[in-house]
Amino acid sequence: MNDTLEADGTKNFTVKWIHGSAPENITTVPGGSSKLLWPQPPKLAMLECEPVIESAEASVSIEQSKNRVQDYVIRSDPSRYAPAWADNFVNRPLPLDGDPGNVTFSFGHLFMKALLHAAQLENLQGCYSPPQKQDCDESLDDRTYNIKSSGLNLDFMAYSMLALAGNNPESLLNYSILEATAQKTFTVFFQHFASNNVSLNDTGNLVFQKPDEDLPADLGPGYNSASSGGDDNYTFVSQLKATPMAEPTTTLTMSEPIEMLRMSPIATWMSVAILAWLVVTSILLLVCKDRYFSPLLRSVDTVADVGILIAGSDAYLELARNKGASCLRADKHFRTRLGWFRTRSGNIRWGLEIADSNAVEFLTDVEVKALTLERKDRGS
Repeated sequence: MNDTLEADGTKNFTVKWIHGSAPENITTVPGGSSKLLWPQPPKLAMLECEPVIESAEASVSIEQSKNRVQDYVIRSDPSRYAPAWADNFVNRPLPLDGDPGNVTFSFGHLFMKALLHAAQLENLQGCYSPPQKQDCDESLDDRTYNIKSSGLNLDFMAYSMLALAGNNPESLLNYSILEATAQKTFTVFFQHFASNNVSLNDTGNLVFQKPDEDLPADLGPGYNSASSGGDDNYTFVSQLKATPMAEPTTTLTMSEPIEMLRMSPIATWMSVAILAWLVVTSILLLVCKDRYFSPLLRSVDTVADVGILIAGSDAYLELARNKGASCLRADKHFRTRLGWFRTRSGNIRWGLEIADSNAVEFLTDVEVKALTLERKDRGS
């Protein structure tokens, strides 16, 4: 990778991919420096790339308790963000020889320096051939932010592109693949650069800052410096506002999620109808309780309780002895009745007896009420 400084301070950079076979450490003269020679011309692919940083209006939903972005919507077309390239290592004010000074730079230039020049820390600010051409030679001893191994000599961006290409060096000789991997790598690296260590309550980070933050008033005017032919030329730069987001407008809406049950009209009316039916049924049970449930004088929970109910039922027991249990189950015509009746011996008892037999005398309603009152009087 290398970059080109334009007259307006913006940066274009060149992506170069060289693939071939070459011997290592070829020395031109005894005791001289090592040079890399190619016995056969290597294959080369190059692209001149323009870094584009854009901004747009957005709506972001954040989960406040976890500081996590849940959703976002881009509400306007992205446009180029000029403040990202406003200051390109500007001296404020112009320092005299040997005097310390202040330098301001915009985050676009800082990102490009870190991305392209970190592989050569000796030339972090850039490399200019004059006055000595060897000043731009690559330092083979610097292995901090680069990948130098057998068959590889890459910076981090080029190594990431190789990984995206499936570690196939020849595939990056294809211009379409070279362009796609370069765009993807640049985008991902900048996303991490912009979102790293963001402090909402303090100073922001390398990209974001407080809306009211500005350069100190006594910082002084700025001068861009450029070297050409060994002479230093300085160009005056107008005072720029430090805050790239001048007079920003942010609308903050606080919302708290609540649980809400939504029912369709059909389900609602069905529920109302069921509740109404239950109410009517309950009323009918209360009204008819004395008539249909008052004969049940004791609980019937077991087979023994049923045996007690038929113990004094002469007609029922006689029919069971004559026909047997299997015939009674098959007979669909005879019916039984639960209530008060007189046995053949003249005793009155409560139980089950044949309902349609002339031999069984059930008490009338008047007799049952009189008997009930008599039993209550005895109990009191």
